[in-house]
Amino acid sequence: MERTHWSVMRFLDYPSLPVEKLPTNPELDHKLRPRIPPHEDFGLITILRQDENGGLQVLNKDETVKKNLPEKDWKRHGVYETIAGKAKAKLPDRSGTAGASNVQGATAEEPLQEPLIVNIGRVWDSYTNDKVRATTHKVEPVIVDGRTTARNSHAFFLNPNWVSCFFGPLPQYGGDKKDWINFGMHINNCIKPRY
Repeated sequence: MERTHWSVMRFLDYPSLPVEKLPTNPELDHKLRPRIPPHEDFGLITILRQDENGGLQVLNKDETVKKNLPEKDWKRHGVYETIAGKAKAKLPDRSGTAGASNVQGATAEEPLQEPLIVNIGRVWDSYTNDKVRATTHKVEPVIVDGRTTARNSHAFFLNPNWVSCFFGPLPQYGGDKKDWINFGMHINNCIKPRY
């Protein structure tokens, strides 16, 4: 592997906390904030393993389209579904609020046995000129007996060479190499507004 690649393995640990210690969002009537807000991964693909406590939610684009939302509002106000996680716990109620992410009384689903979840990132999205879309996802706290469940996950972010990789829509998807962007510039453009 070249020294300039940007593939990363992250080990994430979310401790169990009392609900009253969790941050809230004033824009959403002080409802609980997600542990990780809605986003798409920057690179090619992400391979994720999460424990049985779950919390990962993926934007359901078909259901979100039915709400007649403009695409720019999907991340914030879209319909999200829980992916794997065994805790039969009530998720935070967000019904009736701007940014509702689940219906009243929704429960986490039964887990897949040791699932590996593959998320498509923005680079793959770009290669296919939006034919295969990047996965919009977030992590919500799962509440059991007034506390969040502890959560552990391992994510491998497969990213191309920082310096020599240029990407954009491939010719079979209507692309032209003169419009391609350097991966390092892409990452800087993605990260700069957040920090």
